[in-house]
Amino acid sequence: VITQNIKLNLETAVPIGIICTELITNSIKYAQVENKKLKIITRLSLDGSKYTLTYKDNGPGFKGGKFHSTNTSMGNVLVKSMVRQLNGVMDTYNDAGALIVFSFTEKEVSAI
Repeated sequence: VITQNIKLNLETAVPIGIICTELITNSIKYAQVENKKLKIITRLSLDGSKYTLTYKDNGPGFKGGKFHSTNTSMGNVLVKSMVRQLNGVMDTYNDAGALIVFSFTEKEVSAI
């Protein structure tokens, strides 16, 4: 396992924390399969100025293979709002469970 020492400013770290919290909550609620231990993997990587947050669980994946853009649940709206706040892009896949990949650049710190 390769790890990077990544430091984020508060304007970037808070939305990332909210996204991860919501995704973990969703996995606990919807991804647990009987007689199978739930596994959740998250990874934050940096390549130049581009960050990539990868989230994966080993549940049944997304119905129809994709994260439904028409889902207006509070959690879905919250995740999309945080991605938008980061000016990021979100891609979703089924890969032996749910796989969500966010790409973004760090938010600039605004003056108070």
